[in-house]
Amino acid sequence: HLGLNRLASYLSAKGHTVQVIDTTGRPASLKGPEELGDWLIEHADHYRMIGFHTNSWNINHILRTLKRAHKKLKNKKLLFGGPLPNSEPLRMTQLLIDQGIEHMGIVQGLGEKITDEILIQDKLIGIEGLWAFQKGQLQRGKKVAVTSAEFEKFPYLSLEHNTFYQHYWKPVMERGDLGEHAMNIIFSSQGFDVNRGCPFQCTYCSVPQYEEKLILFSPKRVVDELEHLAREAGFFMFTFTNSNIMFYSREWIEEFCHEIIGRGMESYLNWTAYHHPSVIARMPLSVYHLMRKAGSSAIVFGVQSFEEKIDKIFMRPPNTRELTEQINAKCKAAKMQLTVDYITGVPGENLDIIEE
Repeated sequence: HLGLNRLASYLSAKGHTVQVIDTTGRPASLKGPEELGDWLIEHADHYRMIGFHTNSWNINHILRTLKRAHKKLKNKKLLFGGPLPNSEPLRMTQLLIDQGIEHMGIVQGLGEKITDEILIQDKLIGIEGLWAFQKGQLQRGKKVAVTSAEFEKFPYLSLEHNTFYQHYWKPVMERGDLGEHAMNIIFSSQGFDVNRGCPFQCTYCSVPQYEEKLILFSPKRVVDELEHLAREAGFFMFTFTNSNIMFYSREWIEEFCHEIIGRGMESYLNWTAYHHPSVIARMPLSVYHLMRKAGSSAIVFGVQSFEEKIDKIFMRPPNTRELTEQINAKCKAAKMQLTVDYITGVPGENLDIIEE
């Protein structure tokens, strides 16, 4: 729940009372929407506003949840963010209107600033940038961005709103007995983000829907937060998750690694990052060695496909095969592991392409 953690941390720092409603980790069943709907019926009165992260694989569950708790939520202000509102805000709004939702906000772009404003003003219609439907009136919105200076000042990830820490890591560490969670805990890494937006337009990815510009924390700001989380929570493994372009420039990588090494953090820190092949392939071998020294034992990037017609659909580099060979050779020389993502089931793909 990295995005929700950032959002909750930001709103909490602004003085709002926030709770991340965690619906994961429950026994497998087909009754999730019914259970969440019943939970909302019982608890909805505790909240001024309730937000939903919506995407293509949970929207049916959310609609079933809303239907289940319709009477309780009828007069409640509801916010909807995530990939669907960013890609299809009008259709998303109409879908919810058809479900009988009467007070809703559809958040495009980055949710921190606009959610803070909504909570301060306690209204939906009239909030600039927000798609809203209230009292039968529809307001069209737009994506809300943050500047690099604003992003740099975002608060650290709050452990209070970190569901992984609260539900798994902290209880096990306080108990001092890894027990049945041993392997999961030891090899679990805290997700971590250092940027918003992406200059690439890969067609399978939702990140450019939020923000096309690349906005980065400074290397020092990132290492400050890593050091804070290691000290306060005992986290020592991190996965930089977002956008595949954390390391977009050689200068940023080198400053980040030297910051870690200068503080002696490489002695206990292990981290991996997702890279774009056209970015990481152009980095000289010295950068791979530097990352290895600073605690990164693996390079992770998206191959996605070697087939030219598939690359065109994906809007990926047409020379991914050559880039992969370059990255592989540098990883071997720096004694780093190589992990790749590959997307299958694409229109125009066949078993021969997959086999090759």
